Amino acid sequence: MGGVSGDTLVSASADVAFVDGVFASTAGHLNAQHARLVSAAVWMLDNVGEWQGDGLWTPESYVRLQTGVSQATAAKVVAVAKRAGEFPHCIATMQRGELSLDQMTPVVKHAPSWCDKQMSGLATRLSVAQVAKTAREYPWDYDLSPTGQAAVAAEAGPASEDAGDSTIASAPPPTVPADEAWYRWDDNGRFHLHANLGHDSGSIIENALTDASDRLFHASVPDVDTADALVEVAERSLDAIESSDRRSRYRVNFHMQDNGDVTDSRSRPVTAAAADRITCNALVSPVKFANGVPVSVGRSQHIVPDRTRRLVEHRDTGCRVPGCESNRYIEVHHIIHWSKHGVTDTFNLICLCPKHHRLHHQGRLGVTGNADLTDGVEFTDRYGNVITETVARPWPPGAPPPPIEGTYEHPLGERLDFRWLYFNDDPNRPAPLGAVHSSQIVSRPEQAGS
Repeated sequence: MGGVSGDTLVSASADVAFVDGVFASTAGHLNAQHARLVSAAVWMLDNVGEWQGDGLWTPESYVRLQTGVSQATAAKVVAVAKRAGEFPHCIATMQRGELSLDQMTPVVKHAPSWCDKQMSGLATRLSVAQVAKTAREYPWDYDLSPTGQAAVAAEAGPASEDAGDSTIASAPPPTVPADEAWYRWDDNGRFHLHANLGHDSGSIIENALTDASDRLFHASVPDVDTADALVEVAERSLDAIESSDRRSRYRVNFHMQDNGDVTDSRSRPVTAAAADRITCNALVSPVKFANGVPVSVGRSQHIVPDRTRRLVEHRDTGCRVPGCESNRYIEVHHIIHWSKHGVTDTFNLICLCPKHHRLHHQGRLGVTGNADLTDGVEFTDRYGNVITETVARPWPPGAPPPPIEGTYEHPLGERLDFRWLYFNDDPNRPAPLGAVHSSQIVSRPEQAGS
């Protein structure tokens, strides 16, 4: 790395050439270490059962927990790991310290695997923005290779030998199964949903679930799964009801007896865990009965008054569970449930995201302490282990990092003329945007003025 040691620090007397060498050396080592994280994430994807558990359902959350990096960095590591096998040349370039994680991320998000070798030579010379533009906007689907032509021909079907013969009857279309969907409640109060749909209907539902998952992810809801996305789609549908009468008709109602038993609107019993979560921060409408007959209905009011809720939300600014960055769709939870004589005061109220709120009432997340104190609440998993913001315990380096095989060079910083950029995976493929051969785009152009 240009003669600069991996543990060299910059002093006040250093010149710019020395500082540039430190930048290059550090960037090369950083790229190589990111490649190590990618290799660890590849193992995680192949061995899910070894690390997955309560609150850690995604590889991104596990990488974040173990390393202390941000959600964005963890997402990049996992995104590269998912397609590492398709880009061996680019991964090798990362391991040599010549390609950064930020340069590699848009490649695995947008580019096809056949450009791996050419991209490994080009991406190191481009800025992150230029790599992203290339990977995102290049017409990768411009496929006129023999394989692509064969696929187009297969999709078009065989040509008729006598197109003018109208007496030739076409074959009847194949029988397609009818769409079906059903739902039911079991004896344990669990809701079951099943759907067997065709490609058209299935694609609509898949896109709706994908959009809901994306919304929850960008709202920093942790470990979003299909169940979360399905509930989000349903809640958005109910929230879109404009008519107050219709909204009231489809409001989800639960009924609590004096003994604490909870049933739904059809008198089906609700499990204790679900009942505790529902009644944590619900809208209560007291009903007075006489001889089993309702005789009066009181004014509806929140279990947690609006003024108290605003104070708690301002104090917590989001879900208080360590490592959770969710600050939307927040629910206010009683640390000691009000049905167990827990008071509705700020020290006994804490903000949780729907995911962690559900885990708590399922017995998989412990919450104890005084919420008014900065470090007054302790969170534990189902085994009683204390959950902290991160378990990352970086090992102090006992020696400089080992030398890397490659030599890092910063991006050229020149203008990218996108019109003449061309990847060629087949000699017979015509250039869609220009006539520059692929060998020209992987060579390092001369610096201006040299």
